[in-house]
Amino acid sequence: MKNMGRVLQNENDCDCGACTTEDTLDENKYVRIAGWKGLERQLEDTAKKMKEVGYEDYTFEIVKLDTLQDLINEVSLDARLKTDLYDGFVLPVSAMGELFDLRGLEILDDYLEDNEEVTENVFPQYKEMMSFGSNKFMVPIAGSQMLLYFNKTLVGRDDILNETYTWESYLSFLDNLQIGNDTVASCTSLKHMGRCDHCQLDSLTHAIWASMTQGQGSTGLAGGGMFLTNGDPGWEAPSETVELQPIFDAPFIKAMKILDDLVNIHPAVLDKDTKELVDEMFLEGKCATIITSARYLISENATFSDDIGVTVLPGSTTIYNPKTKELETCTKKTCRGDYFTKGESKQELVNQIHLPAYSFIFYGGISSGPQTEGKKDATFQFLKELSINGNFLYDSVRPTSDGAELTGREEVFNKLTRKDGNGVVNLRIPDTQQMFDELLPTIYDSLKSEDSTNYTELSEKLSDSWEKIFEVNNAQERVNMTVYHKKSQNTYEPTKLSRNTISDGYRYGLWSLAGLGMIIALYFAYWSYAERKNKVVRASQPIFLGMISVGVFIMLSTIIPIGMDESFYGLDEDQLGYACAISPWLFSVGFVISFSALFSKTWRVNKILNNPDKFRRLKVTYRDVIAPFVGLLLVNLLVLALWSALAPIKWERFDKTEKDPIMLTTTETYGACSSDEKELTLVFAGLIAAIDILSLIFANIQAYQCRNISVEFSESQWIAIAMVSIMQVLFIGIPLMVLVWDDPPSQFYVRVGIIFITSMSTLLLIFLPKVKYNRDQIRQKKEREEQKRKRRLDAEKSEYSDYARKDSLVSESQYDDDRTTRTSQLTDAASEAEGIKIIAHPGEEDPQIRRIRDMIREAELQYNKLLSELDRTEEKKKAMERNSREDLDDDPSDVNVAGDDNVSSAENSLSH
Repeated sequence: MKNMGRVLQNENDCDCGACTTEDTLDENKYVRIAGWKGLERQLEDTAKKMKEVGYEDYTFEIVKLDTLQDLINEVSLDARLKTDLYDGFVLPVSAMGELFDLRGLEILDDYLEDNEEVTENVFPQYKEMMSFGSNKFMVPIAGSQMLLYFNKTLVGRDDILNETYTWESYLSFLDNLQIGNDTVASCTSLKHMGRCDHCQLDSLTHAIWASMTQGQGSTGLAGGGMFLTNGDPGWEAPSETVELQPIFDAPFIKAMKILDDLVNIHPAVLDKDTKELVDEMFLEGKCATIITSARYLISENATFSDDIGVTVLPGSTTIYNPKTKELETCTKKTCRGDYFTKGESKQELVNQIHLPAYSFIFYGGISSGPQTEGKKDATFQFLKELSINGNFLYDSVRPTSDGAELTGREEVFNKLTRKDGNGVVNLRIPDTQQMFDELLPTIYDSLKSEDSTNYTELSEKLSDSWEKIFEVNNAQERVNMTVYHKKSQNTYEPTKLSRNTISDGYRYGLWSLAGLGMIIALYFAYWSYAERKNKVVRASQPIFLGMISVGVFIMLSTIIPIGMDESFYGLDEDQLGYACAISPWLFSVGFVISFSALFSKTWRVNKILNNPDKFRRLKVTYRDVIAPFVGLLLVNLLVLALWSALAPIKWERFDKTEKDPIMLTTTETYGACSSDEKELTLVFAGLIAAIDILSLIFANIQAYQCRNISVEFSESQWIAIAMVSIMQVLFIGIPLMVLVWDDPPSQFYVRVGIIFITSMSTLLLIFLPKVKYNRDQIRQKKEREEQKRKRRLDAEKSEYSDYARKDSLVSESQYDDDRTTRTSQLTDAASEAEGIKIIAHPGEEDPQIRRIRDMIREAELQYNKLLSELDRTEEKKKAMERNSREDLDDDPSDVNVAGDDNVSSAENSLSH
C-alpha cells in the first residue's frame, strides 16, 4: 500500500483494533486521520464507533501528534509534497489557511448538503469558519466561546452586564469590587497550558482589539478585527481593495493599555495556566470574575455550582475610522450592539463582539489527494461522527458536569445567535502561526516588564514585522495576502468567468428575425387565400400553399424557446425545462407539416413519370397530402411522446473548465437542455433525425428522377431546389451544432441558422415564383384588354364612305369579339381547373410527330373507307350491267347512259 512505510509516532499511536498489518490491508478501505493527542479519547472513540454506523469493512488509523505545532507541520508537509499520506485531519482553525493555500483541502459542499445535522446548533461565526469564499472546506469538530463568568456570591448580584458592558466599565467594576483578603477580583490569565503558551493572551487581545475595529460583522471593512482590506476607504463608501493593512494604530494601542490595567489588578495570575486558575481559584470561590472558555468549566475535575453566572464579553463605545485613523463614537451605521445607560440618563451604543476561544477551535478536513470516492465518503462520515460527539453545540457555553443552572445563559444565547450579531471569524490566512509568533511573545514580554512600555513604538514594530511577512509571501508568487484574508472572511469576490449566456442584443435580434419570417409566412397564407381564384394559385392548390405557410410558421416559433436561458428575466431551471421540452415538438411538427406538402407534390410527379399517358395535370388531392402527413406526424409524435415520458428534458448547467481549488475564479459554465437518461435521449433524438432526414433524402431522389418533367410555372423545379436546400442546411448545420455544443451563444446562432434558412428557403422558393407568375398573368390580361380597347377606339374614330368597307369592318370587329370571347372562355375554363398543367414529359413523343402520325392514321382510315365504297360501287355496276342486258331490247341507249354516270361518280370519289 502506498505510503505504508511511515513509522507511527509510537506504538500506542494506533488504537487497538483500529489498525492491522500491511499484508491484510485493502488500500481503498484504509483511512488515515491525523490529529492532536489532546483529542485522543474523542478520536479513538469515533474510530470504534464507525463499525457501528456501516463502515465495518474500513480500517481507521488515528495518527496522533504530541503538540499542535507538530501536527500542523506534519499535515502541511504532506500537502506541500503531495505524498497523500493522510486521508483526513483534525487541526486548529488557524492552520487551515496554510492548507487552503497549498490546495490541500477537498470541497465539502456536496457532503454537507446531505448531512445538515453537522451544522445544527452551531454558532453563526463557527459556520462562517467552515468556508473560504463560497465553498465549504471544513467540518466543525470542537470549539468554545470566550465569555465572562462571575461568582454571584462574591459580586453580590445575579447580573453584571450593565456594569461591565465596556472594557473600561469592567475595569472600573473590578476596582470597586468589595472582596475579602482571600479572594481576587479577576483571575483572567494571559497564559494557557504548556502546548500553547499564549493562546489565552491571543484570544483576549483579539477580543479587545476587535471590539474597537469590527463594527459591521465579519464581512465588514475590518472583518476579523486585525486588518483593513481596503487601501484608502471612505467611512461611508469603501473603495476597491488594494492591500491588506494591519490595524496597529489607535485600537491596538488602547487594547494594550486595557490589558496592562487588567494584569495590574492581579499580577500573580500572569504566568498561571488558565485551567489551574479555574479549578483552584474560580470554582473554589476565590476569584470573582474570569474571562475564559466554557471548556474549562466542564472538565472532569471541575465542581460547578449554582453560584456561577455568565455574560458576554465587554465591548467598546468607540470604533475605528480607517479614514481618519482615529477612534470615533459608535453610531448605528458603524457599530452593532445594544444601548446602555451611563449615569442617570445618558444612553451609549456599545459595539459588542463574540469571539471563539482560539485554544479549542478544531476543524476537520479531507485531503484533496487522489483518494477513491469510497475513502472520501468514509473520511467525511468519520469527521461527521466526531463533530456530532464534539463540544461544538450551544451547550458549550454552559457547564453541565453536575447539572447546575447557569445564570444568564439564555441572554447569552440570544446575543450569540442574533441575525445582526457581530461574531469574529478567527484569522485563517497562510503564515498565521508566524504572525502570532511575532505578535504574542512581544505583547507578553511588554506586559510582564516592570518598565513602562511605549505602545506607539511597539505598534510600529509589530506593523513592520507583519508587513515583511506579507512582502515575503507576495514575492514568492503566491496569492496575495489580501485575497486570502478576504477569502477567510468570506468577502472575496472571485473573478467571474463566463457563464456563456446569450446576450440580450443577439437574443432580441434573432427573435426579431424569427418574427419577420413568421410575419412573411402569415402574409403568404393570406395571399394564398385572397388569390385563391386566380389561375396560378388554383393551379398550385391553396391547400398545398397553406400547409407550407403553417409549417414554416411553427418551425420559426421554435427559435423563441431555444433563445431562453437564465439571463432572460432570471428564468429558473424549471421554467427553462419547459422551454427545452417544447422545442423538439415545435420543430418536428412544423417540419412535418411543410415537408408533407412538398413530399406530396414530388410523389405525384413521380407517378406521372411512370404513367405519362394517364395524367395531363399535376393535382395533389387531400388524400395525397394526408397520407404522408399523417404517417410522418404519427411517427414523430410517437417518438416525442416516448422521449418526454422516458427521458424528460430539463435545463442543466455544466462546468466547462475545471474548478479552481481555491476559487480565485469562478468555473466557466454553460447551460444546455439535458436529461438524466442521456442514452435514451440520444436514441430518441437520433430516431427523429433519422426519420425526417431519410424522408428528405427519399424526396430528393424522387425530385432528381423527375427532373426532366416540365410543368406549368416550373413548380417541380422550385420544389426540388427547396428540398435540396433543406438537405444542404441539415448536412452542414448538424455537425456545427455538435462542434459548438458547450458554447450556448454559438449553439443558438447555429440552430437559428438551421431553422431560419430551412424555413425561409422553403417559403420563398415556393411562393416568390408564384407571386411573379401571378403578376405576369395579371399584366398580360391587362395588356390584352388594352389592345382590345384601342381597336374599338380606332374603329369608332375612323370614317369610311364605302358601305362595303364598313360592312367588312363590322364583320372583322365581330370576328375579333368572337375570338376574344372564345379565348376568354378558354382562359376561364383553364383557371377553374386545379393543378399544374404538364407541359412536357420525357416519356412522351414529340407533339409534331404525334400530330403527323395522327394525320397519317386518319388518312389511312379514309383510304380504306373509300376502297370499300369503290368495291361496293363496282358490284353495283356489275349488277346494273346484268340488269341492262335483260332490258336491252327495250331501250338500250338509256341503260348505257345511266351506267356510265354511276361509274364516273365512283371513280371521281376514289380519285379524291
